[in-house]
Amino acid sequence: MEHRAKLTAITLAVTVSALLLATPASGVHVGVARANSAKNTTERATDTDANAQPAAASTTTTSSVAALYPFLQTVESSPRVLHDGAYLGVSIGYDTYKARANYANPALAENTVYTPSGFLGNLLLGYGHYFKNIIYLGIETFLNGTRADSGHSASTNTPTSTFYGTMNIKGSYGFAIMPGIKMGDASLFYLRFGYINSRFKTNESSNVGGVMTNNLTTNWLNGYTNGLGLETAVYGNVSMRAEYNHTTYNSFHTGAGTIYNPSDNQAMLSVLYHFA
Repeated sequence: MEHRAKLTAITLAVTVSALLLATPASGVHVGVARANSAKNTTERATDTDANAQPAAASTTTTSSVAALYPFLQTVESSPRVLHDGAYLGVSIGYDTYKARANYANPALAENTVYTPSGFLGNLLLGYGHYFKNIIYLGIETFLNGTRADSGHSASTNTPTSTFYGTMNIKGSYGFAIMPGIKMGDASLFYLRFGYINSRFKTNESSNVGGVMTNNLTTNWLNGYTNGLGLETAVYGNVSMRAEYNHTTYNSFHTGAGTIYNPSDNQAMLSVLYHFA
């Protein structure tokens, strides 16, 4: 009886000891599991953030390209077409005038050729129409501003005589008829036949035999122009053209009796906007 009681007490002590030993171990395992779980969660969050940055950048780039794509597609797909109808334009060019002077004064040994030259600016307004989509006919009016000028010293028959003359052209206006042929949808070859009125200013100073004279003359001269050019569409309603023109003017004479016969060679580059 006493032996049985001791055995029961020992069994109970062993059981309690086993439970006490098992409890800390279980707590450790639970803590480790929780720590591992937290670590895995943190790593996943970090990976997500790292992957999110390139994704955001990629999204931004894609959005920018997508925003530009309609414009790029329009530029690529829009055909260049040269429109008819009304148009407005500006030009820049270069004038090279030539004027032969026939002097009335017998003291001057030879006649002189003046060559005024300089850049010009041009404002133009016109209207053109295509017939059967190939034959072109246009009419144009224009206003030019230029600073072409030159001076010349003429020799005389006596060493005591001197002569000096200048010529400059201040501006002009006119109109032209322009027949042409369409070269594809985007280009036009044309001829120019027109009228121009230009302001010529001359100044002649001379000292012949001790007699000094000074003569200032201003003339608005009629001229007749013929030329040719090529126009091509650039984008939308905008086109560019290059042309060459030759103008022959009426002759005029100064108060000193000098007769001038001027002409002009002109090269010009224009930018046009078509309202059609």
